[in-house]
Amino acid sequence: MAKVESRKLGDTVRMGLQLDAIKEIEELKSEIAAKDSPVGEPSSEGESVGISLIDLAEILDQHKMWVESGGESGAKADLCGVNLAKADLTGVNLQGAHLHRTNLAGADLSMANLRGASLVRSNLQNANLLGTELRGANLMGANLYGAEGLWFGRLGGTNLFDAVLPESISAVDSSKAIGDATKVARWFYFLTVGVSLCAAR
Repeated sequence: MAKVESRKLGDTVRMGLQLDAIKEIEELKSEIAAKDSPVGEPSSEGESVGISLIDLAEILDQHKMWVESGGESGAKADLCGVNLAKADLTGVNLQGAHLHRTNLAGADLSMANLRGASLVRSNLQNANLLGTELRGANLMGANLYGAEGLWFGRLGGTNLFDAVLPESISAVDSSKAIGDATKVARWFYFLTVGVSLCAAR
Protein backbone atom coordinates (compact mmCIF):
# COMPACT_ATOMS: atom_id res chain seq x y z
CA MET A 1 0.00 0.00 0.00
CA ALA A 2 2.83 2.35 0.97
CA LYS A 3 4.62 1.44 -2.28
CA VAL A 4 1.53 2.31 -4.35
CA GLU A 5 1.15 5.67 -2.57
CA SER A 6 4.83 6.53 -3.02
CA ARG A 7 4.59 5.59 -6.72
CA LYS A 8 1.52 7.84 -7.11
CA LEU A 9 3.36 10.65 -5.33
CA GLY A 10 6.38 10.16 -7.61
CA ASP A 11 4.13 10.25 -10.71
CA THR A 12 2.45 13.47 -9.46
CA VAL A 13 5.83 15.15 -8.87
CA ARG A 14 7.05 14.06 -12.32
CA MET A 15 3.85 15.39 -13.95
CA GLY A 16 4.27 18.68 -12.07
CA LEU A 17 7.86 18.99 -13.31
CA GLN A 18 6.79 18.18 -16.89
CA LEU A 19 4.04 20.81 -16.73
CA ASP A 20 6.56 23.37 -15.46
CA ALA A 21 8.92 22.50 -18.31
CA ILE A 22 6.10 22.81 -20.88
CA LYS A 23 5.12 26.16 -19.39
CA GLU A 24 8.73 27.42 -19.64
CA ILE A 25 8.95 26.25 -23.28
CA GLU A 26 5.70 28.08 -24.14
CA GLU A 27 7.01 31.26 -22.48
CA LEU A 28 10.25 30.97 -24.45
CA LYS A 29 8.30 30.50 -27.70
CA SER A 30 6.21 33.62 -27.05
CA GLU A 31 9.37 35.64 -26.21
CA ILE A 32 11.01 34.51 -29.47
CA ALA A 33 7.85 35.35 -31.44
CA ALA A 34 7.78 38.83 -29.88
CA LYS A 35 11.40 39.37 -30.84
CA ASP A 36 10.75 38.27 -34.43
CA SER A 37 8.38 41.18 -35.15
CA PRO A 38 10.02 44.27 -33.63
CA VAL A 39 10.86 47.55 -35.30
CA GLY A 40 14.54 47.72 -36.23
CA GLU A 41 17.24 45.09 -36.14
CA PRO A 42 18.90 43.41 -33.17
CA SER A 43 21.41 45.60 -31.41
CA SER A 44 25.02 44.48 -31.25
CA GLU A 45 25.10 45.65 -27.63
CA GLY A 46 22.26 43.27 -26.73
CA GLU A 47 20.82 45.85 -24.36
CA SER A 48 17.94 47.23 -26.42
CA VAL A 49 14.54 45.57 -26.62
CA GLY A 50 12.23 45.23 -29.60
CA ILE A 51 8.84 46.88 -29.98
CA SER A 52 5.96 46.11 -32.35
CA LEU A 53 4.76 48.72 -34.85
CA ILE A 54 1.34 48.77 -33.15
CA ASP A 55 2.86 49.49 -29.73
CA LEU A 56 5.14 52.16 -31.19
CA ALA A 57 2.22 53.85 -32.99
CA GLU A 58 0.21 53.85 -29.73
CA ILE A 59 3.11 55.39 -27.77
CA LEU A 60 3.59 58.07 -30.43
CA ASP A 61 -0.16 58.88 -30.48
CA GLN A 62 -0.28 59.16 -26.69
CA HIS A 63 2.83 61.36 -26.71
CA LYS A 64 1.37 63.63 -29.40
CA MET A 65 -1.72 64.11 -27.22
CA TRP A 66 0.52 64.77 -24.21
CA VAL A 67 2.48 67.47 -26.07
CA GLU A 68 -0.58 69.14 -27.61
CA SER A 69 -2.50 69.18 -24.31
CA GLY A 70 0.47 70.46 -22.30
CA GLY A 71 0.58 67.23 -20.30
CA GLU A 72 -3.14 67.21 -19.40
CA SER A 73 -3.99 64.15 -21.50
CA GLY A 74 -2.11 61.33 -23.20
CA ALA A 75 1.21 60.09 -21.84
CA LYS A 76 4.84 61.10 -22.24
CA ALA A 77 6.72 58.63 -24.45
CA ASP A 78 9.16 56.35 -22.64
CA LEU A 79 11.25 54.48 -25.20
CA CYS A 80 14.31 53.94 -22.99
CA GLY A 81 16.41 51.00 -24.15
CA VAL A 82 14.14 50.31 -27.15
CA ASN A 83 15.61 49.15 -30.46
CA LEU A 84 14.51 51.56 -33.21
CA ALA A 85 17.47 50.94 -35.51
CA LYS A 86 16.71 51.87 -39.14
CA ALA A 87 13.14 52.86 -38.19
CA ASP A 88 11.33 55.47 -40.30
CA LEU A 89 10.54 58.25 -37.80
CA THR A 90 10.27 61.07 -40.34
CA GLY A 91 8.59 64.14 -38.87
CA VAL A 92 7.73 62.36 -35.61
CA ASN A 93 7.08 64.52 -32.53
CA LEU A 94 9.08 63.22 -29.55
CA GLN A 95 9.47 66.55 -27.79
CA GLY A 96 10.47 65.98 -24.16
CA ALA A 97 10.39 62.17 -24.56
CA HIS A 98 12.53 59.72 -22.55
CA LEU A 99 14.95 58.04 -24.96
CA HIS A 100 17.80 56.93 -22.69
CA ARG A 101 19.99 54.25 -24.32
CA THR A 102 17.59 54.02 -27.28
CA ASN A 103 19.10 52.41 -30.37
CA LEU A 104 18.39 54.82 -33.25
CA ALA A 105 21.31 53.73 -35.43
CA GLY A 106 20.51 54.37 -39.08
CA ALA A 107 17.02 55.65 -38.23
CA ASP A 108 15.38 58.34 -40.37
CA LEU A 109 14.63 61.23 -37.99
CA SER A 110 14.47 63.90 -40.69
CA MET A 111 12.23 66.84 -39.70
CA ALA A 112 11.54 65.16 -36.32
CA ASN A 113 10.98 67.20 -33.16
CA LEU A 114 13.32 66.05 -30.38
CA ARG A 115 13.33 69.40 -28.57
CA GLY A 116 13.99 68.83 -24.85
CA ALA A 117 14.12 65.04 -25.30
CA SER A 118 16.43 63.00 -23.09
CA LEU A 119 18.75 60.96 -25.32
CA VAL A 120 21.38 60.07 -22.70
CA ARG A 121 23.76 57.37 -24.03
CA SER A 122 21.56 56.81 -27.10
CA ASN A 123 22.96 55.40 -30.33
CA LEU A 124 22.31 57.76 -33.28
CA GLN A 125 25.12 56.47 -35.50
CA ASN A 126 24.46 57.07 -39.22
CA ALA A 127 20.98 58.45 -38.44
CA ASN A 128 19.36 60.95 -40.81
CA LEU A 129 19.02 64.18 -38.79
CA LEU A 130 18.22 66.52 -41.67
CA GLY A 131 15.98 69.25 -40.23
CA THR A 132 15.74 67.47 -36.86
CA GLU A 133 15.02 69.85 -33.99
CA LEU A 134 17.33 69.10 -31.03
CA ARG A 135 17.24 72.37 -29.06
CA GLY A 136 17.40 71.75 -25.32
CA ALA A 137 17.85 67.98 -25.76
CA ASN A 138 20.08 65.99 -23.44
CA LEU A 139 22.63 64.15 -25.62
CA MET A 140 25.06 63.38 -22.80
CA GLY A 141 27.18 60.37 -23.83
CA ALA A 142 25.18 59.87 -27.03
CA ASN A 143 26.86 58.54 -30.16
CA LEU A 144 26.07 60.65 -33.26
CA TYR A 145 29.08 59.53 -35.28
CA GLY A 146 28.25 59.40 -38.99
CA ALA A 147 24.86 61.09 -38.49
CA GLU A 148 23.85 63.13 -41.55
CA GLY A 149 22.23 66.54 -41.79
CA LEU A 150 23.03 67.66 -38.25
CA TRP A 151 23.18 71.43 -38.10
CA PHE A 152 24.79 73.22 -35.16
CA GLY A 153 22.08 75.93 -35.24
CA ARG A 154 19.54 73.32 -34.09
CA LEU A 155 21.62 72.35 -31.05
CA GLY A 156 21.03 75.47 -28.92
CA GLY A 157 20.92 74.63 -25.21
CA THR A 158 21.72 70.98 -25.94
CA ASN A 159 23.79 69.00 -23.43
CA LEU A 160 26.62 67.54 -25.53
CA PHE A 161 28.83 66.45 -22.63
CA ASP A 162 30.76 63.30 -23.58
CA ALA A 163 28.78 62.99 -26.85
CA VAL A 164 30.45 61.63 -29.98
CA LEU A 165 29.61 64.12 -32.75
CA PRO A 166 29.86 63.79 -36.54
CA GLU A 167 33.24 64.93 -37.87
CA SER A 168 31.72 67.90 -39.70
CA ILE A 169 30.24 69.29 -36.45
CA SER A 170 33.12 68.48 -34.09
CA ALA A 171 35.79 69.85 -36.42
CA VAL A 172 34.12 73.10 -37.49
CA ASP A 173 31.10 74.12 -35.48
CA SER A 174 32.20 73.14 -31.98
CA SER A 175 35.38 75.25 -32.20
CA LYS A 176 33.30 78.15 -33.51
CA ALA A 177 30.81 77.66 -30.66
CA ILE A 178 33.62 77.64 -28.09
CA GLY A 179 34.94 80.87 -29.59
CA ASP A 180 31.48 82.46 -29.50
CA ALA A 181 30.92 81.33 -25.91
CA THR A 182 34.30 82.78 -24.91
CA LYS A 183 33.40 86.14 -26.51
CA VAL A 184 30.08 86.22 -24.64
CA ALA A 185 31.75 85.27 -21.35
CA ARG A 186 34.41 87.97 -21.84
CA TRP A 187 31.75 90.60 -22.65
CA PHE A 188 29.73 89.57 -19.58
CA TYR A 189 32.86 89.77 -17.38
CA PHE A 190 33.69 93.33 -18.50
CA LEU A 191 30.06 94.36 -18.07
CA THR A 192 30.05 93.01 -14.49
CA VAL A 193 33.34 94.77 -13.70
CA GLY A 194 31.94 98.05 -15.15
CA VAL A 195 28.74 97.80 -13.09
CA SER A 196 30.69 97.08 -9.88
CA LEU A 197 33.00 100.08 -10.51
CA CYS A 198 29.99 102.36 -11.06
CA ALA A 199 28.33 101.01 -7.88
CA ALA A 200 31.53 101.56 -5.87
CA ARG A 201 31.44 105.29 -6.73
